[in-house]
Amino acid sequence: MGWFNDKDTVQKKSALRNAVAVMLADGKVEPNEVATLGFICKRLGLEPSVLNEIVANPGQIEFVVPQDPTEKVRQLADVVFMMMADGNINQKELDCCRAVALGLGFHASTVVDVILGIAEAIKNGVNRDQTVRVAENILGKSPSLV
Repeated sequence: MGWFNDKDTVQKKSALRNAVAVMLADGKVEPNEVATLGFICKRLGLEPSVLNEIVANPGQIEFVVPQDPTEKVRQLADVVFMMMADGNINQKELDCCRAVALGLGFHASTVVDVILGIAEAIKNGVNRDQTVRVAENILGKSPSLV
């Protein structure tokens, strides 16, 4: 952790890095993906300069697993939202979402169902908080099952 990065900032940068990884997974960057990344950055309370830093050097950002189970679900919802931003679900993006989910500690047996449930909720226009609840319900109402 750097001099000016508290634990919360490091976790937020990690979450944004995960979204960047999904955006880059298919080898092309679409305008809707850039807009989605900006939205995620703003929601996390990070400056655009941080986004530029992460896009330029994603490997320099530490992967941090949140302690809060609901935050894990929120971060997974963000990467699924990114996967869907360009209107196409590319296999490489889906694989990246799967890898992020496993890295966040989701059990391998639930990963696909949770990702598809989040994707369906997003496709149906469900807001973020309700989407998180959908995912928690898929996990058996206890995100501690992750």
